[in-house]
Amino acid sequence: MSWSEPEFAAISALLTAEFGVAFPPVRRTFAEAAMRRALTFAHERNLARYLERLGAEPALLRALIAEVTIGETYFFRDSVQFDTLRATVLPDIVQRRTDGVPLRIWSAGCATGEEAYSLAMLLDECRLADRALLLATDVSSTAIEVARRGQYGPWSFRRDVADWRERCFVRTGKRWTIAPAHRRVEFMVHNLMQPVPASFIAAGGFDLILCRNVLLYFDQKTLERATHLLADALAPGGWLLMSPTDPPLPQSIALEPVLTPAGIAYRRPLALTVSAPPEPALASALRATIPHVTRPRSRVRARAKITAAATGVRHSAPRETVDAEAYVARALGFLDARQPHQAVASARRALFLDRSLAIAHLTLARALRLTGSRTAARRALHRGAALLEAHAPDDAVRGAGGASAGTLSAVAAAEFDLLAGTPS
Repeated sequence: MSWSEPEFAAISALLTAEFGVAFPPVRRTFAEAAMRRALTFAHERNLARYLERLGAEPALLRALIAEVTIGETYFFRDSVQFDTLRATVLPDIVQRRTDGVPLRIWSAGCATGEEAYSLAMLLDECRLADRALLLATDVSSTAIEVARRGQYGPWSFRRDVADWRERCFVRTGKRWTIAPAHRRVEFMVHNLMQPVPASFIAAGGFDLILCRNVLLYFDQKTLERATHLLADALAPGGWLLMSPTDPPLPQSIALEPVLTPAGIAYRRPLALTVSAPPEPALASALRATIPHVTRPRSRVRARAKITAAATGVRHSAPRETVDAEAYVARALGFLDARQPHQAVASARRALFLDRSLAIAHLTLARALRLTGSRTAARRALHRGAALLEAHAPDDAVRGAGGASAGTLSAVAAAEFDLLAGTPS
């Protein structure tokens, strides 16, 4: 739909410039309703005068962004990601952080705090609470005030987390207040379009950033800026977790995609400096949808490598299985353990059972490259990329933990580049 009044379009442009949020036609009915509520709260009837006041009164702008952002969240939302944090991400960080520096974790776009407190509880369960610093930020000062109070109703517990609620909260009437032991979170109002304050990355950056269900509200230009700022805030080897509904990272972001049972995560390479934001012309060119790949492309800008981390995968001999996806999971586990020959065998077993499994071809391609079998790796990569061609970019790919065809196509493109650059 078009904006019903030109002032709504101007207000939308202001919000995009200040906070990065964008309102495509399908969201404009919601946006106008939110803007009218904010107008009422400001005791203003004239849209043009309200627009002028927004430029002069920061409090009005903060109230407006609180209205137009949904802030939908609850405790332990997306349980598979929390399982991945427990089994893969946190152990990796602990193994790398042997210098005595505290683990640094950032919940970016924390809304009313449920995600941040879920992280605090998980850190306590993993006996890491005493050696971790947890920052949680949101653009809405209203949401941050709720988070600091730490008091929640039944809707925040709509996933079955009764055991956590009994152990980590104090009942106060019909609501529950987070216990003092789990309040080790520093909440702060912060706009993702602005760099993180230097005091929070003085120790070399964050080991883990969660930015889930936030970037999907950004247009391509602001997505470019925000993701560069997030990547720059990561420590070498640090992890970035997003929601499966968030858009893939722009190809100019020098982070490695990591396939996990919860979907695609990203890591900053240990020995790679994150690139500066692209020039405007390049940023404009990158606004196109990630293309699918059907042949090697030596000039693909993605600098990522296929890497793999399988939650809870054991590397001992498994029971007999006829599940192709289980063999893919085993192959990913072997890759994570730097055992590419075993990964080749598991990926081939998966393909023996189901040759239509695109993720099995991509996994086999990486494993073959790591064993030095470049020609066979290219064949496997071509087959996997061809299977991805049958999907729309947003389609979830079977066996890939919720990863989309567009994301896996970008990973395949990066693998083609790695093969092209492998010395003979």
